[in-house]
Amino acid sequence: MVIIEYPVGKMADLADTNAQIYAEHRPRYPENLIEDLRRRTIGDHGELLIDWGCGTGELTLPLSLYFDGVRAVDVGADRISIAEESARRKGIENIEWNVGKAEDLEIAPESCDLITCASAFHWMDRELLAERAFRGLRSGGSLAIAGGAGGDIWSGAKDWHEVARACLLKYLDRPSSEGKPASSAPSANPAKKKWHADYLISAGFEVEHLQFPTEFSWPVDKVAGYMYSITGGIPWTLGDKRADFEREFSEALTRLNPSGMMLETIDFFLLIASKPSGE
Repeated sequence: MVIIEYPVGKMADLADTNAQIYAEHRPRYPENLIEDLRRRTIGDHGELLIDWGCGTGELTLPLSLYFDGVRAVDVGADRISIAEESARRKGIENIEWNVGKAEDLEIAPESCDLITCASAFHWMDRELLAERAFRGLRSGGSLAIAGGAGGDIWSGAKDWHEVARACLLKYLDRPSSEGKPASSAPSANPAKKKWHADYLISAGFEVEHLQFPTEFSWPVDKVAGYMYSITGGIPWTLGDKRADFEREFSEALTRLNPSGMMLETIDFFLLIASKPSGE
């Protein structure tokens, strides 16, 4: 079990953009997931990585160290801006950042070694992209889909979920389902009832499913930020009641756990879809 601790301190005073909340509070993919992904796909070196839905660079940046070049794309210009700034601070210069849809990023046939998609494949045209990945990858190349960094507080059974619901219902007119996280499981949308693996297998890939349970530790005054990062529009729905909500939520969590820390195990997953050698 990997244990990740977040620094103790008050929540950062962030501008109200989802990208900044995501960058500050979204749980990071554990190092063993990234290392396993690299080891099972390109080993020590690859020529080209393509990252669909790159967000603020959670997979893009650590994996870029093993590639000659990277092409990353995301629909959010604010997320791309944060990722670019992170790359500059780290001295990473081999990434081409693109604002747009993954479906609009052309991939030349047999031109890349690895394609990644972190917590975003469910928003995309999975059939089109699975087929495009199969054509664009070199023989033996892989498409890797990562996810699992969040849960549904409205139906979740964890004790802190119950506290969150009670506090939110006091401050919201009605629960918001914006930004409800998804996984590789079928969506409630009738058009998206297939699992990710169904599309990948249909496109010709051989699929392996791996789990990476990771225990996180947060100070209670950081939990609201974490919740915002997995539930989308709640900060803006709260409006000028946000500070009062965060204070009451932290106090309720402290009563639940007087240690002042909240522990949660997040089950990250990794789907590695390999293009058979010789294809």
